[in-house]
Amino acid sequence: MKRRATIFGISGCTNAGKTTISNQLVQRLKEKHFIVAHVCQDDFFKSPENVQQIQSKDLPTEFFYHYDEPDAVNSVEMANFIENLAKENDIIIVEGNMLCELKNVESLLDEIVFFTMTKEECEKRRSTRSYDPADKPGYFEQIVWPAYEEHYSNAMKRDEEDNKILFISGTDPLEEIAAKVYCKLQDVFKDFVRIQFHPISSMTTESFVNLPNCGAISTFIGTTRDNFNNKQVHSLEYECYESMAYSELKNVCQKTREKFPEIKRISIFHRIGKVDIGEASVIISTSSPHRREAIEGTHFAIDILKEIVPIFKKEIYADGTKSWKENSEFDNFKDKLQCNGCCGDAKYSSNQ
Repeated sequence: MKRRATIFGISGCTNAGKTTISNQLVQRLKEKHFIVAHVCQDDFFKSPENVQQIQSKDLPTEFFYHYDEPDAVNSVEMANFIENLAKENDIIIVEGNMLCELKNVESLLDEIVFFTMTKEECEKRRSTRSYDPADKPGYFEQIVWPAYEEHYSNAMKRDEEDNKILFISGTDPLEEIAAKVYCKLQDVFKDFVRIQFHPISSMTTESFVNLPNCGAISTFIGTTRDNFNNKQVHSLEYECYESMAYSELKNVCQKTREKFPEIKRISIFHRIGKVDIGEASVIISTSSPHRREAIEGTHFAIDILKEIVPIFKKEIYADGTKSWKENSEFDNFKDKLQCNGCCGDAKYSSNQ
């Protein structure tokens, strides 16, 4: 099932700036009014008694806790945590030095940036940091650096499979690194969908799809009208199966892109709950280099949305009566839901 959030991984060498860049990225995205979560791999390390101990080569009486191997992380718990956040956020930033080795976490990531580092610079930076447990003499040479070389090798092999990883030097100026990472995230975050109770605005959807290389933005706004079949409408109320609705909204984006590959960005906002006369219930914005694709793509997207997205409308009339409405295009999808037994007590075209 497609999820709501775009999930972006920041991995690579220890002390390469992953946390600093992640925090900057989260702040920048929040300033643009995206709902963002930040997940750190280090928060999912196992307790010391469950972490492998390695005997020091130089001091046989000393042992190192091997926190630089995948088994030191509770990756199942981490993946479950990310999947739950993906239901509630627009974007999730996941950081950690072993993301490419944590298979059930890596499989959730839409894209990964990997920070590289020279041994000399890494050791220099690490010597200024405090760790719990603290680095013992020989830990960097025996554990940290060999582990990074293995992580880097695995990331290179992973990138050969699907070109999913962007490698960035962690010794570059911080501003340059931040700019490259943000640019990569923009490339990945092409579809922005949201379902919410409070009012929706085309300013948000159009701001998202507005790109320098696009000469056209097309927006559809569906509003509550004051009548239906000669009956005066007081307001509308929308309900949905949220997880399924998000999945189908992503499908709308995918189908629109398949038909109109020139489209660069798509944003779909749908309101649920009470929507008064004149207020927007759904907004779709698309952008493309030329107007035809944007206009036709937006038209196509609203038609597909009405056909497949499980969001249901109740009309409330001025005389106090109410009626559940459904799109005529939704019949096939409704039948599929009922056959699967997942409709619960949803109401269809029933007068109250």
